[in-house]
Amino acid sequence: MKTEDIVKQIEELPNGRFFRMKYLTKLPVKAEFANEGTVIMKIVETTCRTGVSYGKIKSVIAKMTGKDREESTKTNNWEWTVHNKIKFNNQTKKSYLVVAPIKKGANTTKTYILSQRDVVRIVGEDEIKDYVRDSYWTEKEHPAVMNITLENILTIW
Repeated sequence: MKTEDIVKQIEELPNGRFFRMKYLTKLPVKAEFANEGTVIMKIVETTCRTGVSYGKIKSVIAKMTGKDREESTKTNNWEWTVHNKIKFNNQTKKSYLVVAPIKKGANTTKTYILSQRDVVRIVGEDEIKDYVRDSYWTEKEHPAVMNITLENILTIW
């Protein structure tokens, strides 16, 4: 999906609207496999929401108190291109879709694509565990807000 098409679709979404999205991420591969040219991509299909005032979401407010608030003195490299929906990072020169992921009932599915020695195949999570860095599998807190690079978005509906 072209970036211009994504921006147009997002602009047309009413603020706070739930929508489905499919996006792609590259998983961190252990050095021994990365040196051989192994690449693992994860395709995620999920329900999320955009265009909300993120400062009013309870989980965002909770994260802004304490430690995160102290670190907020960092230089701000972000500027909104579509308010509360798409922002641009001046440092990376990339645009990001800002979404609030759904904790329950998101019907999230993950597909893994393993590319190794000129062979590309769809595999299960169990098959990639040996290839991906151990730190990727550590239990993480559910994010209150996610920034997804526009170029990684495959489709929105």
